[in-house]
Amino acid sequence: MGVVAEILTFLERRQIDLNPGTWGWVTLTRFGINAPAADTELLAALIGHPKFRGLPYDLRKRTEEEKREWAAIRERFIERARAAGHSVQIWDEEPVPDHGPYQLSAISVSSYRRTTAAEAQEELERAAAEYDSPEPTVLAELEAKVFPLLRAPSLYQLTDLPQEAEHEHRSFLYAFREFVSINGLTSELVLIMAGYD
Repeated sequence: MGVVAEILTFLERRQIDLNPGTWGWVTLTRFGINAPAADTELLAALIGHPKFRGLPYDLRKRTEEEKREWAAIRERFIERARAAGHSVQIWDEEPVPDHGPYQLSAISVSSYRRTTAAEAQEELERAAAEYDSPEPTVLAELEAKVFPLLRAPSLYQLTDLPQEAEHEHRSFLYAFREFVSINGLTSELVLIMAGYD
């Protein structure tokens, strides 16, 4: 997969918390497109890229800088949970080959379908309001940072995969949605994931 993944270069990952007091999030994982390629090649490169694995905020990362970054995010969520009166159990385990709620092996290029900006925006707005109405600042951030990505020349949505494609920790992840924005004009691919856990 190394040769395939070289079509893309990881640039950054950002997270938007959907509502204070909830566990909702939208993450934007940006990749640079290194050479002209068909959408199917870019989707294959994305699936083969190490940054595609796991949840977008987990601690199974390769560099110390990333571990520190994600440890800070985890600590913030733990503090919020404890402040809300929840007990928190933390455990470390070996990385598993997964992506969001699915086993990595169950995802292929054919798991994605083309979609429109309007459909994707409606899905993300529904995700943001899953448990509570988003605050105006959250809506403004989605308007400024997420929704413009949906107007890229190519937009794909990960389809709902069958239950046998889900991994054993699926029950911790709700309302999962995923889109891939491909813009050859700016040489950028953005993986957009939203959910609650």
